[in-house]
Formats: sequence, structure tokens, C-alpha cells
Amino acid sequence: NSSAASDVYKRQVLSISPSVIRVLEKHLQPRRGVTLLKRVGKTTLVSMEIVEHSDSMRQLVNPVHVIIMSDQVIVVSRRSLSLSRIVNRAVNECSKPIHLLRIVFEEAVNSYLSVLEKLNNKIEQLESKVVLNPDKHHLEEVQILKRRLAHLRRTSWRLREVMREFLTFIRDTNEYQHMKETQDLLLETIDVIELSRERVSDLLNIYLTSVSVRLSEV
Repeated sequence: NSSAASDVYKRQVLSISPSVIRVLEKHLQPRRGVTLLKRVGKTTLVSMEIVEHSDSMRQLVNPVHVIIMSDQVIVVSRRSLSLSRIVNRAVNECSKPIHLLRIVFEEAVNSYLSVLEKLNNKIEQLESKVVLNPDKHHLEEVQILKRRLAHLRRTSWRLREVMREFLTFIRDTNEYQHMKETQDLLLETIDVIELSRERVSDLLNIYLTSVSVRLSEV
């Protein structure tokens, strides 16, 4: 909320500088997905996307913004299931402000893995269908899978760069190790995304071959 009362609350209660507020409000615009790490003075802003599976044509994307200051970490996000999970974990697991950022990173990576599992199940179902009875709506489903995987690929690669850059700022050995483990899980996730994209490409070739065979029979 960019109202005057909200601005006073951000500046006086949360101690967020006006320059950080301007950057944050810019990236909180509706439908604006962004993954970045930006430093404004002594404050660091980390933005990322938590992706949720949807049976519709589009995946549900929840942008999450983390403001890191010297003595506190603030998470800004729309109300969603992912935000509820972050809050529950923060209550049970956080003993230092920086732990909250690690939880957000982990939830983002876990969201990619969850969506990937569902997409790969869909790929397996389509593989048998396009061989036995290829149909036009199967091609539409393949195109949806391609778009969703392409989005996951872009988002995960951007998050990889943000995590790589953020690791250079961490001085605490234990926290660095935890973050590094999360980064390794993200790298494994990126490998799975690439394999899934290859499967979808193979699925498209299978569809085209099956259609060609049917036309030849006709």
C-alpha cells in the first residue's frame, strides 16, 4: 500500500529508508515477476518467485520480497499458501533474522520441485496417449508443458545467480553451509528441469511421428 499512512509505518515502525520503499513499490506492481538482489545503502533487497502448480493455462506465481537490514529481516508477499508456510517455519525455526531469508530460499526451491513432480507425471501420462491415440488437444497440452518448463527454467536460473551473489556476503560459517546446501539443491533442480524439457521435446516428436503414421495408414 503506497498511502501516506503506510509510508509513515514503513519509515518509522519498520525503519525502512524511503529509497528502499521506492524500489520495493516498483517491484510490487501486479503481474510483475522479478528475481533480483539489490543493495540500497546498508539495506539489501532480495526478490524471487515461488511457483505453484495450476491446472489452468498459467502457473500461479507468488513474488516474495525480503528486506535485509542490520538487525531485522522483513518478508513482503501477497497472502498465499507459500507465505503461510514461511510464517509457520519462521515461528518454529528462526533464531536469527538471517534464518528467515534461508527459509524463503528453501521454499522457492521446494516450490520448483513440487511443480516439476506434477509436470513430469503429466508427461508420463501423455507419452502413452500420443503413441496410442494422438489428438489435437494432446499437442495443446504439450505446448502448455513447454511454456511452464520454460518459465521454471528462467526463474530457477535467475535465482541461482541471486544465491551465488548473496553467498559472497555471508560471513557466518554455519549459515553459509546451510545456504550452500540450498544452492546445491537448486542446481540439482535445474538439471531436472533440463531433463524434463528434453522429455517434452521427445514427446512432441513422438506426437508428430504418430500423426504421420496415422496419415500414412489413411
